[in-house]
Amino acid sequence: MTDQAPLKLIRQSPRRPAVKTVAGELPIARVCVDTGLAHLDRLFDYLVDEDQSISAQPGVRVRVPFAGRTFNGFILERVSESEHAKAFISRVISPEIILSPEIAHTARLVADRYAGSLADVLRSAIPPRHAQTESKISPEPTAQDLLNPSVNASWLNFPDFPKFMGALAKGTTPRMIWSALPGVDPMAQIVELSTQVLTAGLGVLILLPDQSSVKRLNETFLELKTNTVPTVLTAEDGPSKRYAHFLAIARGKSKLCIGTRSAVFAPVKNLGLIVVWDDVDDSFEEPHAPGWHAREVAILRSHDQRVALAIGGWSVSVESALLVKSDWAKPVLPRKEIVRSSAPRIITIGDSATYSRLPSNAWKSIRDSLHVGPVLVLVPRRGHTPALRCSGCRNAARCECGGRLELFSTHGVASCNWCGRAFPNWVCPWCQETRFRASIIGNERTANEIGRAFPGVAVRTSTGETRIDQVGPQPAIIVSTPGVEPWCKGGYAGGVILDGWAFFDRPVLRAAEEAATRWFQVAALLRPGAPLFLGTENSHPLAQAIGRWDALGLSERELAEREQLALPPTSRIAVLQGDLASLKGVLNEFQFEGVQISGPRLIDEGRGEIIIRVPKSSSAALSSALRAVIVASSASKSLSLRIRVDPVTL
Repeated sequence: MTDQAPLKLIRQSPRRPAVKTVAGELPIARVCVDTGLAHLDRLFDYLVDEDQSISAQPGVRVRVPFAGRTFNGFILERVSESEHAKAFISRVISPEIILSPEIAHTARLVADRYAGSLADVLRSAIPPRHAQTESKISPEPTAQDLLNPSVNASWLNFPDFPKFMGALAKGTTPRMIWSALPGVDPMAQIVELSTQVLTAGLGVLILLPDQSSVKRLNETFLELKTNTVPTVLTAEDGPSKRYAHFLAIARGKSKLCIGTRSAVFAPVKNLGLIVVWDDVDDSFEEPHAPGWHAREVAILRSHDQRVALAIGGWSVSVESALLVKSDWAKPVLPRKEIVRSSAPRIITIGDSATYSRLPSNAWKSIRDSLHVGPVLVLVPRRGHTPALRCSGCRNAARCECGGRLELFSTHGVASCNWCGRAFPNWVCPWCQETRFRASIIGNERTANEIGRAFPGVAVRTSTGETRIDQVGPQPAIIVSTPGVEPWCKGGYAGGVILDGWAFFDRPVLRAAEEAATRWFQVAALLRPGAPLFLGTENSHPLAQAIGRWDALGLSERELAEREQLALPPTSRIAVLQGDLASLKGVLNEFQFEGVQISGPRLIDEGRGEIIIRVPKSSSAALSSALRAVIVASSASKSLSLRIRVDPVTL
């Protein structure tokens, strides 16, 4: 073996950094840098290289140096001079303008309203970039080519609807609140309203609570043959398809957008109308910081951009009732004679009925309704027996961890719904009883009981895991949990709401409001004049409101009660969670007139919660105080505080 000379490295000259030249026109870019730090929530000035001047336009994504690292950001504006610009933009990620000035301003308003940062809001508003989609996107069908504009047949019984459309045609900014009417498909109402706005050359943005509603509205556009192809913007579409649809809207290829929560920031060109359907649904609240609500963002956008707004639902939210009371929005209600003929025929427990879970009058109502069509049965919980009580002292049966005991089958063993521990030999710690009784009965046991009561009748269940989107007109019994009631074309022949008390037996502020939404939804899914059994007394305010079909009146009553107690939405609430030492340290920031502080209370080991309540007139002071707390916590790198302004759950 011969020796070989070792390999030699080729000496290379060190790479010299490219010389950058400051752009001759508007050389300074003001950038929102996504640092993730609340105390850096402001715009930073960077120099623009002459080679990047054409692509570095307001609204594009960029990479910028910051504190020895490189971060993503958005250019919000170009200016001619700055005293602070020292570094150049690293690179323009894409020349695609995806952040319009209107959306940027709305995002800033949302960040201020919810005590958050602009970068956090933009992270929810702008979907992540998909480079391959950006280069290959094909033009979307435009919503302007309407050959057969639909007639407003579903709005004929709403006498104030022409006033709304007339105000919109005059270029003003009308806002309306409406509730669904039995026998009228609200999706058809939304389609016809949107079609009229689109024929005027304006854009339309429609917000729905879930994917199922988006699918049904999209199908309604096709069924009514409006020749309108909506652009769907939901997270369920995946990153590529979602970004493609977002670009189609940003490029002006489509002027009709329907979507879920984050679609409220869709950059629809020449936007003329925003529609929010079922704003009571808690899915409209963003789970990530700063926790904004789509309805409130739509209200801010309507006011800031002078866009018409229509908020509808099966019932009327308390926030919508406040808009009506303040005269910021107008109610659009059906004619009284139509209400009397369309409202369901209410059947309650009554004094003469035998008190049981399915009284005789409810059983007769189901039997008679099955002769002409399907029957909808609503139960408050899913599962077999989701809550158990001691048969002796009636105390709730709980595990040592605090979870409730439940049964998954008739002959099953009770287990904890938190930790899953089984209790084959359970003994009540209060009275030493060993037997259970059902506290709440779920949909599975209800379906079994109804199946035995009506042999030969098809019984189907609809839950979040096994959802039924639509049922036919054939006689059947549909047992559903709240929020996933199947749509029945032509309406159900009858309805039953079991365990009415359980809808209100929740320690949250919005229990009555959510119950009203679910009960009104069941009533609206029925045929006009169909029987509806309510598992409550006839004197209950909700039962009387459904009988009169007065959703707005019920919400106005709830609003008056909250106003007396200074509860939202008549006041502003902020909830702060964190370690107890940090919570006690920030209390001094909230020493101003009208503030009320509850807590801190212990929520788990070492962590607590305080609730701050102020009148509406002190909203600005609360926002300033929350901002100071967030900035101080971020700058000191202390344990983070979780802040929610006007949360849905209280």
